[in-house]
Amino acid sequence: MPLARARHAGLVVVGGHERFGYSELRAATTAIGGGAQLFATGRDPVVPGSDGPMPATGAILAAIETAAGATATVIGKPEPYVFHIARQALPGCEHIAVVGDNLASDIAGAKHAGLDAILVLTGTATEEDLSHCAIQPDRVFLSLAALGAELSGNQAAPGGDR
Repeated sequence: MPLARARHAGLVVVGGHERFGYSELRAATTAIGGGAQLFATGRDPVVPGSDGPMPATGAILAAIETAAGATATVIGKPEPYVFHIARQALPGCEHIAVVGDNLASDIAGAKHAGLDAILVLTGTATEEDLSHCAIQPDRVFLSLAALGAELSGNQAAPGGDR
């Protein structure tokens, strides 16, 4: 976004993408300095990639918050907004669980929203992380396949509940 347009922006929304650069950081900082509100889709600093961890929305957001001297309203995990929207979208469901692979966003968000939390060890969280994490999931599975096997009644699936 050109700086002239950024000066008149009313809203800055941050989400992760691979081509984030200085010009976007400057435009966001300019917009926020001109009174724009700052929102973000999440705070996850990294997400799992095929070659290892990849920077995510939280890494970009940290740069913008630092440069602008502002704190974003986060709509995504672990903030309660997204979980309340999900709960409203599932009327009549008495038991709702969140399945995720990140202790800091998925599991913490679920627990803060009063929902059950199921951790799958296919993302950023490891078995070792559980030993020193204050917020614990209700269930842990080695993979989504193991969770699916349990849900379908096949208790003998490899990599099941720990």
